[in-house]
Amino acid sequence: MRARKTHGCAGIYNGKHVPMYRRITEFINKNNSLPAMQIGHSGRKAACGPPWTNFKPLTESDAQDGRAPWQGVAPSAIKHREDAAVPHELSTSEIKEVINAWREAALRTLDAGFEMVEIHGAHGYLIHQFLSPLANRRTDAYGGSLANRMRFVLEIFKGDELLVSGEMMYVHADSRVRKSVPVPEDWRNVLIRFEKALPVSV
Repeated sequence: MRARKTHGCAGIYNGKHVPMYRRITEFINKNNSLPAMQIGHSGRKAACGPPWTNFKPLTESDAQDGRAPWQGVAPSAIKHREDAAVPHELSTSEIKEVINAWREAALRTLDAGFEMVEIHGAHGYLIHQFLSPLANRRTDAYGGSLANRMRFVLEIFKGDELLVSGEMMYVHADSRVRKSVPVPEDWRNVLIRFEKALPVSV
């Protein structure tokens, strides 16, 4: 639940979702197409309203309408916008839990009949947050150098590599900030490192 951006986002974080997704994959297969699933985590951009509210962060007043806010998680306790809540900074053990949750989601995806998985590492969501020196201010093994900031996503792929043969990763080569904000790293270097480190399409 906490990985979703809005209350209306689809998910595969529960085994109860699998039978319903299987209806979709069976329909896709019957029409000679390939069913694919994108797995992502919103991180600090969690608990927002729908698109037509410009993803306005939820408040306690939304809870009265059945859309209660929840605390997002992130590599560092830094808000993604001024009116957002401060996210919970993941501990090392919690990072391992998130990585395992990704693996479990991949297992459910396979069980539901999907034949390709895309790991979402773009648009300012959790993987992107770990990669970005603007969102990731950690001083442990998951922050600082580019190699350390890549550790999170590489461990996700390591957990999934024995499960899924058709994995693909989507990295948005942009820091998702105004051009007036200096970005200390060339994203082309990040993509080059991924191509060398991952046995998947980038």
